[in-house]
Amino acid sequence: MSIQGSLTRGLAATLLLLGSPLHAQSAPPADTPTSTGWQGDSSPSAPGGDAPSPTTAADAPPVAAPAPGIPDAATDATDAPEPPVAAPASKKPICLVGIGRGDANAETATALICEKLRERGVEAVTVDQAVPAPAVYRVNLRPLGTLYYLELVREEPAGHVVASRRLQLGGLEQVPVAAERLVVALTEDRPVEETATARSLVDGETRKPAVRSNDVRFAFGVVGVMVGSDVGYGADMAFGFHGQEYGAQIRGRAAGGDASHVSLAVSGWRYFGDGDVAPFVGVGFGLGRLTDDDGFAGNGLLVEPTIGLELFRFDQSRLLITTQLDIPVFRFEKTRNLDGERQLEERFRLGGSLATTFVF
Repeated sequence: MSIQGSLTRGLAATLLLLGSPLHAQSAPPADTPTSTGWQGDSSPSAPGGDAPSPTTAADAPPVAAPAPGIPDAATDATDAPEPPVAAPASKKPICLVGIGRGDANAETATALICEKLRERGVEAVTVDQAVPAPAVYRVNLRPLGTLYYLELVREEPAGHVVASRRLQLGGLEQVPVAAERLVVALTEDRPVEETATARSLVDGETRKPAVRSNDVRFAFGVVGVMVGSDVGYGADMAFGFHGQEYGAQIRGRAAGGDASHVSLAVSGWRYFGDGDVAPFVGVGFGLGRLTDDDGFAGNGLLVEPTIGLELFRFDQSRLLITTQLDIPVFRFEKTRNLDGERQLEERFRLGGSLATTFVF
């Protein structure tokens, strides 16, 4: 064999080896049609048989679409709203536990009251909506400032209120006591006030009501009296009203000495001015007994024109100076024995007084 022939055969073998990969790179895509049909993979076949064709996206089976009405498994179950809890119709009265859900205080109050009702044969139902029943009990807890109003309502049927009871609470810690009383009052058809005991009072029943301030005062002082020209001394006590323009009082006096004076009277007066010191005039009527130093005495109706002065009116404690004329609507009498005979003597006397009293 010549050297030229050997080189020729070696070059041919080299071209043959290089031609196969070049042919594979320049071959059309597997999915490109040719004149003889679809061209498959040009890689060498595996020994012993034809190589299987590779699976392409077009050859993959289609993915089935989700059926209508069936949520995708990937969807978060928490996104779907929870259906309301319902209960079947009841043949017995029920207490709705679930109504007002979301407020912890209201839920606790409702649970306590429904438990008390359950002890009386009422079925406690945990629902979000009212259910058909002969009677339905609802619980309402409403705040107002620092107070709470706890109410138990009976509906026959649901939605039609036929009776209710309510208590005002000063705090939520009074709910257990109020729950017992509301249940007793509503189920026994009694006013809720009648269910109170020394251990079950709530703030709404013990809270001091707001009232208008008044000027009802007590007064105590000294008084000097005159009957005719005779003088006596004693005490003056009164209980009365001291307002901005008017005053009134019930007054009692007792004095003794050369003259004696015992009386009980009612009087009224009007102030002139609204300062810290104000004069006043008035009149009074009373029943009394007067005696002078000569032994003449009488009892009956007294008319008492009054002039006075009130000091320190801006203070809680005041000073009252009163002078009045005591006009008796009766005559003074005296019995005298003259020559063994009893003789009755009569005379008329005027009386007067000056009193200084401390008002507190």
